[in-house]
Amino acid sequence: MSKGCILLMKSRRSQSKYRTIDTTTAAIAFCHKHFYNSKVTNYDKYGSPIYNRLQMAKGVNNVENSTPVSITLTSVITQPDGSKEELTLTSSGEWITKNNIDYLKYEEAQEEGTIRTVVKMEEDQAVILRSGALKMRLAFRLGESMMCSYDSEYGTISLITNTTKYIHRTPAKEPGCFHVSYGLEMDGESVGTYAMTIEYKEVT
Repeated sequence: MSKGCILLMKSRRSQSKYRTIDTTTAAIAFCHKHFYNSKVTNYDKYGSPIYNRLQMAKGVNNVENSTPVSITLTSVITQPDGSKEELTLTSSGEWITKNNIDYLKYEEAQEEGTIRTVVKMEEDQAVILRSGALKMRLAFRLGESMMCSYDSEYGTISLITNTTKYIHRTPAKEPGCFHVSYGLEMDGESVGTYAMTIEYKEVT
């Protein structure tokens, strides 16, 4: 499986070390380490993540009014044992508004191939889709538990997010901001809690 994006992500806990891992793949790495014997299926019993990925990709590909943006992502990961780590990355991508919904798109090149990421942001909910070398769907809605999925070599693993904080602000005088704090579960077990912030601003 993927070890995360090839873009350099510096851990503030250890200023001398760089990591190639992000907030979502960190969760999956933890899943595989601690729950590798968990039951998986060849499909998501809560829906079809492949269908959702295709529909979203179709909705935002080849949009003429996309705006180039620079992206800074910061993630604070708290593992079940209480240990914490802060990770950051910078990238470039596109900001798209369609039918009053905002999207961020960017790609990551790594050894296993290219990972395409789409972040769909609405007023009180969001979806992060990753396709290509890594396939994952994470959904967030404030105050609710949402079913998610990760496609592994053994089948589709079902995950649950529990969102406790959600912020979405589009660029104006200040950079746009997407923030979500959430707990992640697999097979009824906590995989950790995450606080992810994406700031994005137009490239001039």
